[in-house]
Amino acid sequence: MKSLSQSFILEPYTFALCIPIGPTQKDALSDYAEQAAALKPDLIEWRRDALGMISDDEQAACLDALAEKQVPILYTFRSFEEGGACAEADEAVRSHAALKALAHPAVAYIDAEAGNSEKVIKTLRKEAHKQDKRLILSYHNFKKTLKPKAFKQKLYDIAELGPDVIKVAMWAEDKSDILQSASVLLRFLQKGHWKKPIIFIMMGEPGKLLRIAPEYFGGSLTYAALSESDATAPGQLTPDAIRHFRKDLHL
Repeated sequence: MKSLSQSFILEPYTFALCIPIGPTQKDALSDYAEQAAALKPDLIEWRRDALGMISDDEQAACLDALAEKQVPILYTFRSFEEGGACAEADEAVRSHAALKALAHPAVAYIDAEAGNSEKVIKTLRKEAHKQDKRLILSYHNFKKTLKPKAFKQKLYDIAELGPDVIKVAMWAEDKSDILQSASVLLRFLQKGHWKKPIIFIMMGEPGKLLRIAPEYFGGSLTYAALSESDATAPGQLTPDAIRHFRKDLHL
């Protein structure tokens, strides 16, 4: 099977589109992936946690089905504490599954929480690089936006763990949350503390502008819902909506 890991590489300050899919039944995965691939994203995120406690062989079969669509996969087994769907999957279960996924040619990126143990992060990073793939370390806060000082420290802390991509997603109450956080991130980048891609998301209605033009706020990848009913995070737009707005804004 041809490897898709090098068919797309995320770049700093460069717009890219990812469509998350997370069916709760294995039989539906291929149809979801086909619908996503038809929208021509740069990546398809498979929310592995949506299927719960399946075996290694079942996971491999799912990845085989995804590989048929010829779109590189961002593999995510989200923890329950940060919005995942499988409460039974502890760190050991999630990291084991992610290591297995890294060996599959369909997978280009994996997303793991920055809150995992340093041992797990080191193991995932080492295996990702061995397989010529990339590790995203992420932080999600569905309740609030971190204060500027805390957000700056969070960026430093994740950067020190050595990922290929930093991802931060926080809940925004209003426009001031967006402006303060974007200012912190841009200063962090301008001072040279991080030269690799960042995924910067502000969830909720105020954060929609970041989803349309993430590259203007220090970010890169945006997540677009397969349909309005398939959103995996608050404030997600559809690919058609994002492309429409970008066209109107001449982006």
